[in-house]
Amino acid sequence: MRISIPVKFLAVSALTLAITGALAGAGLWISESLGGRLARSANETTALKNHLIAGMMHDALRGDVLAALDAVARGDEEAKNAVRADLAEHSAVFLESIAANQALPLSEAVLTPLAKVEGPLKDHVATATSVINNVFATGVRDEAALTQFRELSASSRPKRARFPMRSRRPCRKPRSRVRAKRRLRRA
Repeated sequence: MRISIPVKFLAVSALTLAITGALAGAGLWISESLGGRLARSANETTALKNHLIAGMMHDALRGDVLAALDAVARGDEEAKNAVRADLAEHSAVFLESIAANQALPLSEAVLTPLAKVEGPLKDHVATATSVINNVFATGVRDEAALTQFRELSASSRPKRARFPMRSRRPCRKPRSRVRAKRRLRRA
């Protein structure tokens, strides 16, 4: 049985069409998969940005407490008003950053650690506000409240991540520096 040229041509055309369709389908699937991953990456980057802003406001609240102590020690009413304004602004930005992260569609791997620190962070704002209001009301440095604030501040501070990237060979000092140190020791 001989297959005619037009039949061979149709078979090759059908095979080419099937391969082209499969490649197009694979391309669309990869494109959709990449688009989802890019969207997730963008959300996680936004969450990281919000978390960094919250970290800066964490430090700003500590600064507000110290500024309040300084303003009371100096008896400066203008500085007290500035501290109140700064406290309101820093607290608002701090809480907005936390709320912005909660509104993002994040994975459980990201949401779980954020949920663990949410309570202590909100307590940090409340304690800073309480310490500042107490210092302004009494005009006296309240050591117990300040100690509580310091402990809460230290416990709510995010720990720095340690990256496992290490150089394969230890970093060496240039020989000229080593020689210079030897010369100094001899002298």
